[in-house]
Amino acid sequence: SNQSCLVPGTFGNYVTCKALEVALAAGARLVDFDVHALIQHGAALPVVQSTWDNRKALNHIPLEDCWSTLRDNAFHKKTSDPLLVHLNLKTNNIEAIDRIAFSFMSTFSNAQILDPGFSYKARQSIVEKPLCQLMNKIVLIVTGDCAHTRLDQIVNIHTSSNGVIIEETKAHH
Repeated sequence: SNQSCLVPGTFGNYVTCKALEVALAAGARLVDFDVHALIQHGAALPVVQSTWDNRKALNHIPLEDCWSTLRDNAFHKKTSDPLLVHLNLKTNNIEAIDRIAFSFMSTFSNAQILDPGFSYKARQSIVEKPLCQLMNKIVLIVTGDCAHTRLDQIVNIHTSSNGVIIEETKAHH
């Protein structure tokens, strides 16, 4: 599910967790969020705001709301397939990026989070691990700079290291 919270429309694009719920109900096992930093009351908060057809969404939603939606909807079906979560970082604000990690760790149970042996920096890449080791787990994929942040410590696949995102128009069959 590309830009999983986006509802593109004739009069503008909007983001909502309801679109994420619909994608999960339809069976999506990879969700994607463009994450920006919103400075509010002196704090940098991670928010989801998408761009579609070269137009930025007219609103944003807290990333924490997306985490809650995933927690409440991603693992209730009969599938035990892993959930791949791609964060496309559109900020280099360290405070906001650290908050991503804190909110992720506080929203999901330890049973759903992969242990540090699945870090993108691990000797053996997660992409080489048997799928059965990932069942009922969240695989965290990041595009963007998260070096020297708390998020860097929990990322499983980084698109500059052990994974690549290829645009559909450039993919060969």
